[in-house]
Amino acid sequence: MKFALVLTTVLAFGLSFADSLKVHVDGDAYLRFFRLNHIVLRQVATLKVSKGLICSEDDIPVSPEIKATDGALSVELDGTVYVSGKQVGRLVLAVLPQKASLTREGNYLYTDAKAVLKNPGEGNTPVVRGVAGESASNTESKPKRTGTKTSSSDKTSSGAAKISIAPNSEIENEEFFISDVATVRGPKNITDKIQGVSLGLNTIVGSKRALSAPMIVRCLLKAGFEASEFDIDCPSTATVTRIGQTIPGQDVDDQAIDAVRQQLGISGEIDPSRQCKDFLAPIGKVEYSSTSARVSSGVITITVSVKIDGKRYTDRMITMLPAAGTAQVKAYEKVTVRFQRNGAMLELSGTAKSNALAGQRVNVLIDMTGAIVTGILRENNVVEVRS
Repeated sequence: MKFALVLTTVLAFGLSFADSLKVHVDGDAYLRFFRLNHIVLRQVATLKVSKGLICSEDDIPVSPEIKATDGALSVELDGTVYVSGKQVGRLVLAVLPQKASLTREGNYLYTDAKAVLKNPGEGNTPVVRGVAGESASNTESKPKRTGTKTSSSDKTSSGAAKISIAPNSEIENEEFFISDVATVRGPKNITDKIQGVSLGLNTIVGSKRALSAPMIVRCLLKAGFEASEFDIDCPSTATVTRIGQTIPGQDVDDQAIDAVRQQLGISGEIDPSRQCKDFLAPIGKVEYSSTSARVSSGVITITVSVKIDGKRYTDRMITMLPAAGTAQVKAYEKVTVRFQRNGAMLELSGTAKSNALAGQRVNVLIDMTGAIVTGILRENNVVEVRS
């Protein structure tokens, strides 16, 4: 009767039981073991009773330790451990930060990251599943969801896709996908969909972004995949870099000079007061456009916009000065207005209404008549008016 009661309880709570029991964490967390004075981690292990403690198949005790005598071993989804139907303790899981670095030694993983200890099945913490009569020694080639260097074995769960993340990847676009950073092998109906899963944005050209298995797992789960459909191999130092093209600063300066000449009609030499430096931009067709040039106290300023594939990427403000010796006039300064028509010439005194550089158009007030005329500033404060 007592055996029947225990058996009924086992069946009711979904327990698996045997002298040894293969267990695995159904998500992004780890079983904890105490080995050589260090906490080590596994996602899959075969548990048994050894020397009065619940241990792995190679006699490494779980942490915190669970004391037990020999008998049939079983485990619930919440990590509760039974031996011969008697509760003896509960497994505790380690949840690591997203970018935690892991190092493998045999079947065990080491990390310097600070783990959060949680009970299986509480909140978002994964559950622990057990399958009687199976051994983990030949099936745990690597942890399924971890940012770590793992073995090169191509074994995957039946029907699951194997995702191998490259150590260093390069992308051109802002958004990137699994196909940009990994090779995916497995059933075609799954691999094609996995390759199209977005891994987010890398907005800054030239920057590196760290990749981790937990981050990729979240993207896959968000895209509707089940954890059993994929198996991830991700180096702990994997990165993705957004590459770009170099925009020569000289091209920006030349664009500014041409725009100033067209807008202000300046014919004399002008040079940027400080040369624009080369800079990185996204890969694509480069186009330039300029704002209206302004002249203040003989200094010219203009803004050049850089577009990539028709989209505005950045602006560069360019400041320019006329070459040394270039003629210029300031507002309210006296000038000579020279009228020329059919070979005849007439000169009158006037007052400039605004600042101007040689070759630039300027309005002048004629002192004798009060009329305002527009001409081109030449050398020696001469404004030439042709009709």
